[in-house]
Parts: sequence; structure tokens; C-alpha cells
Amino acid sequence: MIYISHEWVGRDHPDPDGTQMYHLLLLLERLRTQEVPRVELDAVIRMYYPKNTTMTTKQWCDLLSSEKTYIWYDGFCVPRSKREDGFFSIPAYVARSQFSIALVPGCTHFDRIDPRTQRKMNLCYRTYRGRAQCVLEMIVACLSRTESSKPVLLVRSGTFFFLEVAQTLFTDHDIYTYDNRY
Repeated sequence: MIYISHEWVGRDHPDPDGTQMYHLLLLLERLRTQEVPRVELDAVIRMYYPKNTTMTTKQWCDLLSSEKTYIWYDGFCVPRSKREDGFFSIPAYVARSQFSIALVPGCTHFDRIDPRTQRKMNLCYRTYRGRAQCVLEMIVACLSRTESSKPVLLVRSGTFFFLEVAQTLFTDHDIYTYDNRY
């Protein structure tokens, strides 16, 4: 199972206009069709992380095999009527997954207003790292992995992505939370 960690783009829907799903599907298609020969740690992270981790085309093909791969994306896997219970069980889903993707393309929240500009809030990697739910997902991903596990795949767009060491996802940032993922 692949767990998709992301910041909701709407109050009542995880991705109202499909921006995040577009980038996720583009990425998965590029990896599945072997358009991307390998994915490595970001160059800056490689300087600090002692283990140079690379995922090859063959590893991606095995991971994305349609016979054995399932994708867990909270807004589509948890019925609206059971959303609160579903969110409490997220750590169990993360811990059971073989791989995690942090989906953080730049987009605009449909409902949230930026208090500084009074405009709809822009979401990105920075705002993702400030969400308590997202940080929890990455901490669980980090703690539930074995020595042979791969770092989280950080997806800033369907064409810009790299492996990320989970510890760097949530350093030096204030963490904030909103009711019902708003």
C-alpha cells in the first residue's frame, strides 16, 4: 500500500478542482512507464544524510505493480459519515503502508483566507509542514519504517519530485491545526 499524505485544499473536499490528483497521477504514470530512470535524495539532503538512497526504475515498477499495489488517499478512502473515526485511524494506515508520498504541489485553498493578505491561502511545502495532521503522518512514517525502507517521496509537482528524509519534513516550523482539517 502507498500512503498519500497531503494538505486538504477545501473544507469539505480534499481536492475540489483536482490539482493535487493531477500531479499525483502524472507522477505515478511517469514512474510506471519508466520515463524517470531513478529518483534520488535532494542534493542538499545528500550532504547531511549519510545513506545515499536511490530508487531505480525496476523498484518503481515493482512498487507500482497493479496486481499488488493499493493507494490510500484519505478523502477518497474514508466515507464522509465516518470521517472523524477515519482520521483517528490514519496512523495505523501509515504504519501498514510500504511507502509514503508527501503530495505538496502549489495550489490555492478553496476556503481558507490568509490573515495577512485577506486572499485565499496559497498552499505549498511550507504550509504542509505546518499542519499537525501532516506532521503526524510523517512522524508515523518515519517511526514505522525498517532499515531497508525508503524515505518519503516528496512531490512538488508531477515533474518535480525527490526522495526526502522524513526528519527534514518538519524542522524549524511552527505547527498549527484547524478543526476538521480546515
